[in-house]
Amino acid sequence: MEENELLRAGFFSIDDDEHSFATIIYSKKGVELPWTLTRVGDAQRQSTIQQQKSSLATQSVHNLGLLPWHLTLVMTETTTQLLLSAHHALYDAQSLQMILDAVRSKYLGNAPGIRPHFAGPLGKIVEGSLDASKLDESRSFWLKQLEGSAISRFPSLTATRVRSRSSHVTVQSSAWKLSEIEAASQKLGYSIHAVAQAAWARILSAYLGEPQVVFGVGKFA
Repeated sequence: MEENELLRAGFFSIDDDEHSFATIIYSKKGVELPWTLTRVGDAQRQSTIQQQKSSLATQSVHNLGLLPWHLTLVMTETTTQLLLSAHHALYDAQSLQMILDAVRSKYLGNAPGIRPHFAGPLGKIVEGSLDASKLDESRSFWLKQLEGSAISRFPSLTATRVRSRSSHVTVQSSAWKLSEIEAASQKLGYSIHAVAQAAWARILSAYLGEPQVVFGVGKFA
């Protein structure tokens, strides 16, 4: 936490017509490690974890100035479980992997990789979002790239109208382990996110019978 600014970042509401919040970086000695140790019986372990998840979620919404992540060590007579809770507004799957890799390096006595200062890349993002000329340039670029394109909707495979409200779930596990997929993706120089999008594009292409498909990606906090 002391070596990475982003792990010392919080939010504060501000009185501004265009921007509701500002991101602040606490000093290295300005905050304590958000850590809780809980000892319970084996029978209460799962309920304790669920209660802690709910409590931290409420806390993060009503106290945005606090660090938007927390560690909870739940210990029973037979198990030890670490719960990592983090706000998706700052930490996504890729950044969490970077954090866990840094923790592993530290645990093994190695120096974790140096991360850029938070203000650097964020400043570029904010600058781009406020620059009207850059926004117009970006809009013109994508309008040109997507000219004549239409979103490829996943087709309905049943023409019959179904009125039943029941649902069915089918699960099929991959023959490859996640570690194998990650290793193969890294070897090719792609993220798992990009590989998953490519796989979805192939599925859409096969169902639609079209060599090119267009789909959007939504990000939810």
